Amino acid sequence: MSKKAVIIGSVVAAICLCVVVLLFFAVSHMIRTDPSKARLLKGRMPVTLTSAKVEQFNYVIGASGQTQEFEKVVLTAKVSQPVEAVRVEIGNIIYKEQVLVELQQNVLRASVNQAKSAVTKAKSNLEYSNLNYQRFLNLFKQNLIAKVELEEADQRVKLAEYDYYTALRELERTLQDLSYATVKSPTTGIVLDRPINVGEIPKIHAQLLSVGIVDKIFMLAKVAEEKVSHVQLKMSAEVLFDAFPNDPFKGEITRIDPNTDPKTRTFIAYIEISNKDLKLTPGLTGFARINYRKISLVVPSISVINPVGENATVFVVGPDSTARIKRVKTGLTSGGMTEILEGLQEGDKVAFAGVQALQEGDKVEVIESKL
Repeated sequence: MSKKAVIIGSVVAAICLCVVVLLFFAVSHMIRTDPSKARLLKGRMPVTLTSAKVEQFNYVIGASGQTQEFEKVVLTAKVSQPVEAVRVEIGNIIYKEQVLVELQQNVLRASVNQAKSAVTKAKSNLEYSNLNYQRFLNLFKQNLIAKVELEEADQRVKLAEYDYYTALRELERTLQDLSYATVKSPTTGIVLDRPINVGEIPKIHAQLLSVGIVDKIFMLAKVAEEKVSHVQLKMSAEVLFDAFPNDPFKGEITRIDPNTDPKTRTFIAYIEISNKDLKLTPGLTGFARINYRKISLVVPSISVINPVGENATVFVVGPDSTARIKRVKTGLTSGGMTEILEGLQEGDKVAFAGVQALQEGDKVEVIESKL
C-alpha cells in the first residue's frame, strides 16, 4: 500500500471517528434535554429542580368599592325660629366655624334685652336689701329692734340673692339661644343633606343639615368572601379612583364588617385614606389593591400540576433520583409562586422544568438546580 493511500485511510478513519463522537454527543444531548427522546430511548428524564422554600409571600387582594364619609354629623335646631338664610347646598365643601344656617333673631334679641333688664332690677334690689340689712343689724346691736325684725331683713336679702342669680341664669340662657340662631360648622367636611329651607320654622331637635367629616375618608372595599381569613386590620392598601386614574391613594384597613352580602358574596373592608386637601368626596368609585403579606412555604407555580381544585400535585425527587408524585394542598398564587399549605416540607426537591413529561417512578437527570 502506498504512503498516500495510508494517509487517506487515516483521514477517513479520523473523520468517521469524529462523526461517531458527534453522533454520540448529539444523542446524549437529546436524551438529556428532550423528554420525548429520553422516553423513547429509555433514558433518564431531564428535569430542573428547585426547593420548597419558606419566605415572605406577597399577594394582592383586589376589591372594588366607593368612598364614604369618615363620620356623619347631624346639625339640629336648638331654638324654634323662622329660617332666614341657608348658606350652603348639598355637596358643598365647608370649613370649621363656617356659617351654614341663620335663624331670625328679633324675638331672641328681645328676650336678651328683657333678661338684661331683669338682671339690672334684681341687682338693684339685692343692693338695697343688703343696705337695709346692715341698717337693721346696727339697730339690733343698739337694742332698738327685736331679733325677729333682723331675721326678716336677712330673709329679704336671701330672696333678693335668689332673684338675682335666677335673672343671671335666664340672661345666660337667652344669650345661648341667640347664639343658636347662627348655625356654624363644627368641623371641616361636606354637606350630605339639607332638608331645611328659608321661611320654615324647624322644631327643636329637628334636622337642619347633615355634614360628612372628610379630612379622612373611607373606601368601602367589597372583598370576595373566600378572602375573609386573609384580610386583617392595619393592612396597607393602594386605591385608584375612576375620577383620578393616575393618582393612587395610600390607605390602611381600620375596620372590617365580616357579614357577607348574600347577593354579591362579598364583605366590606373599610380602608382609611388621608384627605387633608379634600380632594376625595363621598360616592367616588374605585379599585383597591390590598397588600397581603405572610411567611409561607412556596414553590414555583409551574411546578404544580392541576393547581385549580383539590387534586394539585408536584413531583418530588429524592436522593435516589426518582420522581415521585406527591399530593399537596395549595393556597394563594402570586408573582409566579404558589403557597403550599400541606404536603411538602421546607427543602424538598421539586421538579421545576420538564414536569409535564414526567411519570411516577421515572429516573431523572438533573440538568439544572434552582435551589
